[in-house]
Amino acid sequence: MDDLPAAFAGATLIFLACHGDYDWKNPLSSALRFGSPPGFALKIADLFDNIRIDPDAIVILGTCDSGTVAQTDLNEGIGIAGGLLAAGAHTTIGAGWPVARSAAIGVCRKLISSLLDGTESPEALRNAACWLRDATAADLLAELSSIGHPAALQLAELPPEDLAGHMFADPVRWAAFLHWGAPWRAIRRGAVPAEKSQ
Repeated sequence: MDDLPAAFAGATLIFLACHGDYDWKNPLSSALRFGSPPGFALKIADLFDNIRIDPDAIVILGTCDSGTVAQTDLNEGIGIAGGLLAAGAHTTIGAGWPVARSAAIGVCRKLISSLLDGTESPEALRNAACWLRDATAADLLAELSSIGHPAALQLAELPPEDLAGHMFADPVRWAAFLHWGAPWRAIRRGAVPAEKSQ
């Protein structure tokens, strides 16, 4: 936990691939979990109290339940995405329910690639989700193989008829990722944002 403020300092595109646990009885205890058990847990309460994120930052969570929200007794919606916004993030993107690991990797790869090409975050997320919806298992295998991801090994074992199929066509699989906060666009170092250049 002591290293996180320094790790986040000045970062404007933060990607976290970890586990997410949503605690429905005590939402502030919901956490992002890093490493093997017991590992390290970053709780929502820590995001509100101990973490500061650059106000120009987008945080992308390749994590189950990272976009889940529950209403508390105080009539507040509490979730990991909201905690990251409270910590200062401009934008947060996370999954509203559990997602397949390979699907999360595919969406996040396409999302980040689109963001780095200058696409604004809502459109980049839509493009990534639609790509997953329309992709065959072979398309996802090619994407994962291009980065040498171990999840590609599981897909490679599928029979040819399954590789040709659209295994993520169900909305439960491709529509899990949600956008929180304001639209975000990557700005190249040294570039002047459009609204400031006039």
